Amino acid sequence: MGEDSRINSDDACKGAANPIVIDDLATQSIDLADLLTKDITTSGSFDIRGEIWATTFGKLLQALPIPGMLLDDSFNVVVVNQACGKISSQYESILSTRFSRLFSSPLDGRTMQSTVEEAFSTRKPKVVGASLRIGNNGDIWCRMTFRSLRILQERFLLVLIEDLSAEKHQLALIKEHQEDLQNVHLEMERRVEDRTAQLSQANDNLRREITEKQKAERALKEIVSTIEGQLKELKEGILFRLRLSLQPLIDQLKAETASESGGLLLQALDYHLGNTISSLGTKPSQKLTLLTPREVQTCNLIASGLTSKQIAEAMGVTVDAVNSHRLHIRKKLGLDLSGQPLATWLKLQYGL
Repeated sequence: MGEDSRINSDDACKGAANPIVIDDLATQSIDLADLLTKDITTSGSFDIRGEIWATTFGKLLQALPIPGMLLDDSFNVVVVNQACGKISSQYESILSTRFSRLFSSPLDGRTMQSTVEEAFSTRKPKVVGASLRIGNNGDIWCRMTFRSLRILQERFLLVLIEDLSAEKHQLALIKEHQEDLQNVHLEMERRVEDRTAQLSQANDNLRREITEKQKAERALKEIVSTIEGQLKELKEGILFRLRLSLQPLIDQLKAETASESGGLLLQALDYHLGNTISSLGTKPSQKLTLLTPREVQTCNLIASGLTSKQIAEAMGVTVDAVNSHRLHIRKKLGLDLSGQPLATWLKLQYGL
């Protein structure tokens, strides 16, 4: 700074009492005149570049645990404290360097130049964040606080530097995690929406299937009802035709048959003819297929209500033969141990 940086101690005493007023408004500069000793040199002068560390303010600046520096009105660095060593061991090399050149980014450099110009002009405190580089240690992200100082008639800017690189890294991680969480949340919402849409579609399909099944059941009931009606008409038609064609013949045979056995056979035929049509659709037991033709004839006569004597006369055999047939039939049909009457079982099988 040369002679421009030397300040007479007598002038300092005079300037300390009258703060500078710009546009009728008092500035927010800190007046350090009272913190500077007046007997640093025999001449009573003071050099800001070398002798500041002997002053109360210099000792205070040196004791700060955070990096600090002073900028003159040419925006050059004129003082750096020892805490700047936290940033770089080459911190003293930045003395007399333009402050805006301490930033690797041209944008940050222009921003800092505008900031220091504004701080010098307005004398108002400012806080700015940027990426600072001192020496070869790489960039650090820091928050810089600018404060206007006045030492007699000289103006300076005090710059306090807070290294927030770790905090910025942490914030970046938090932001990244938040983005990841947001992405996971969005993915979960998308999956829930997809699953909800699938369930809704499945529910709609199930409702359609139920509706179609109900329609099919109603249609089936109508078909069954129609078939039952048709079967009923078919039975009535067959019965009518049999009665119309066979009944007169049976009646004539009854009138012309003189033997008692022939009459019994005609009686059994008439009985079975009257009940055959009504039992259409009834499936008899498979056990009946185990019987011989003679046993089947015996079963037909038993089912018609004839007694063993009448059956013997109709078949031309003895009553003992009929009883023997009954015994064999009951064994083949599995009725020998149940005690159920054979005539009753046969009528149920014949649908009589």
